[in-house]
Amino acid sequence: MTGFVWLAYQERNSQDKTILIIWAASALLINPFIKISLGRTVWNAIDVVWALILILTIWKDTTSWRKKNGS
Repeated sequence: MTGFVWLAYQERNSQDKTILIIWAASALLINPFIKISLGRTVWNAIDVVWALILILTIWKDTTSWRKKNGS
């Protein structure tokens, strides 16, 4: 949960708030205080979506960093 909160915090100044909302919702979904019972299949699908979003976010950030630094 802390990781998703940190990712949301990092996105707070971006123009597009979509990723911020995704990270904040993810933090709420996996919070340790309220158990959310979803089936194993649903949790597996959510894990795959989270992984894809993380990969795309890393790729986007790396690409924009390279453009800024001329690499």
